[in-house]
Amino acid sequence: MNIEGDLESLTHLGPLAAFLASCTWALGSSTYARLSLVHSPFAINFTRALLALPLFFIGALSFQAEPMSFAGILTGLRLEHLGWLSLSMICSYALADAFFVWSTRSLGVPGALAIASAYPVWTALFGAFYKGEILSGLNILGLSITLGGVASVILSTPQKHSRPSETSQLQGASSRSSSLFRGVALAILTSLMWATNSASISAVGSDLSSYQMNLIRMVLALVLCFGLGALAYLRRRAQHADTRWEIVLSWRALRPFVWIFILEAFGGSLFFTYGLAHSPLVLASTLSSLAPVIAVPVSWALRLERISALRTAAVAAVVGGLALLFVK
Repeated sequence: MNIEGDLESLTHLGPLAAFLASCTWALGSSTYARLSLVHSPFAINFTRALLALPLFFIGALSFQAEPMSFAGILTGLRLEHLGWLSLSMICSYALADAFFVWSTRSLGVPGALAIASAYPVWTALFGAFYKGEILSGLNILGLSITLGGVASVILSTPQKHSRPSETSQLQGASSRSSSLFRGVALAILTSLMWATNSASISAVGSDLSSYQMNLIRMVLALVLCFGLGALAYLRRRAQHADTRWEIVLSWRALRPFVWIFILEAFGGSLFFTYGLAHSPLVLASTLSSLAPVIAVPVSWALRLERISALRTAAVAAVVGGLALLFVK
């Protein structure tokens, strides 16, 4: 079966794949944010990579343009490819995705997504300042709308109401301000890393197949998540905090969400890498950043947030601004 060969003959499937990556990430990010309340992000990402790895291995052997033998999976792999793919995983599974789920604790899933998924802005600014690409009036308007939408998302972050004393109210306001700042900082850092991840995948996509690329990425993810999880455990132990080291999610924790893990970790990664390899970088990064709009009904369905017209409008403004930003 020559699935990837057939896909390569239809170049319009590149942008479609990038959009589908947004859909899978909208579903996955809501689930991972929910699990991160009681589980380590490194354990979540280790589990994602562990489930996806054998599927990409099967794909590399069977479903690409030129099915490979076991020994031929690394055919064409160069040291520079390993460098780009290592950077890709550091800026996704290893750090960026962990930063993202931590930011959702302060901003909620749509809020964190609205900021982090603005990473195509960094691509446009990079082109303007370092490549001499000129931003049109519509592009500048789009950038302004995007920044305004992000500010609205931050200001409309849901608050948990209670009846504390005046002292605890002051302490709560200070704590909330600190938490909000931390969430925004983590989301912005995530957006910078996701932009780097997109550029890394684009740099390798013309040389390696999507299955081959993701097979290597998942192996790297297992190593990086294991190492960072161990460092986090040692840090907690040194602080005499909770010393339980969770490497991978238990079946009990994973079972209700296993289909989401497989859909996002395997399908989403395949869509993302294929879209970036078969579309212009700016177009692919924009289409793969549409998760904020998709995440809103997902969060409502999972009852992570209440329906809010203001918050929905703010998220829509972010995506609308991004669309204008890339109009020529």
